[in-house]
Amino acid sequence: MDYSDEFKDPPEAFEVLQDALVKLQSDNPELALRIKEELNAAARGEENILLVGTDGEFSVTILHLEPELVNWKNEIVLFPTSSSVSILAAISRDYLEEKIRACESMDDEGDGAAADQMWDDFMSDLMHAAVEKHRADPRTF
Repeated sequence: MDYSDEFKDPPEAFEVLQDALVKLQSDNPELALRIKEELNAAARGEENILLVGTDGEFSVTILHLEPELVNWKNEIVLFPTSSSVSILAAISRDYLEEKIRACESMDDEGDGAAADQMWDDFMSDLMHAAVEKHRADPRTF
């Protein structure tokens, strides 16, 4: 599996996403709108978007940027946003590539299930780290 192209065209994922957005629209219209906007930006390839998601409270967008733009750190860095329901975060491209290589290596060794789990855990960890950092120090203007 090529982890850099994981979500190019999975129709079942889009159906699940559409169902989730319909539910979110009735529960939290502002959050649903932010998620839709971020997903549209990702679909247009306008930014280096790695992940768009929500924990039910916040719209989380995680970018992958050149290392110097995130102070050469291998951790989530938050950026200010204008919305109280949005979190904009980034990781270094080098850190992302390191994780991709680790997953691909595991997959090449024949342990595809473990590689898939490692990638899923990485994405989940990024989302949770962004939310926790935001809760500790909200970055809005």
